Amino acid sequence: QVSDAPAKLRQLQETTERLLGPEGVACEKDLAEVRDWLETDAGGASSLHGSVAAKRAYVLASADRLRATAKQLEEFSALKEYAKAPAVDLEGLGKRLAGVELRGAEIASQALDLQQQLEEMVTNYQHVMQHMSQHFLECDAKVSRQQAPS
Repeated sequence: QVSDAPAKLRQLQETTERLLGPEGVACEKDLAEVRDWLETDAGGASSLHGSVAAKRAYVLASADRLRATAKQLEEFSALKEYAKAPAVDLEGLGKRLAGVELRGAEIASQALDLQQQLEEMVTNYQHVMQHMSQHFLECDAKVSRQQAPS
C-alpha cells in the first residue's frame, strides 16, 4: 500500500488540477509561494514592514486571477446543490408501485370476466336468432300451406 502512495498522490493531483482548471492551479501555486514566503520570512517586524509593498504589489498583480478563481468557486458552490441526488422515498414509491400492480391485476381480471360475459351474450344472441329464424320458417311454411289452393 505504501508503494501505491505515489500513484495515488499523482491521481489525486491530476483530479484536483482537472477540477480547478488552469487558473485554479496557478492560483494554488501562487498561494503556496506566498505561504512559503511568509513562513520563511523570519526577519522580524522591520523586515515584514519593508516587504509590505512587495506583498501588496503581488496581491494587486494577482487580483484578476483571484477574482476569476473566486467567481469559479461561487459557481461551483452554486452547482453543488444540483450534484446531490434528491431524497427519494423508495419505500413509499415501492408501496405505490405495488398498489398500481394490484390495481392492474384487478383490471385484467375484470377485463377477462367482461370478455367471458360478452362471449356468452354473443352465443345466446346466436341461439335466439337461430330459434327465431326457425320459427319464422315454420310460420312461413304454415302460411304457405294455408294459402295453397286445395
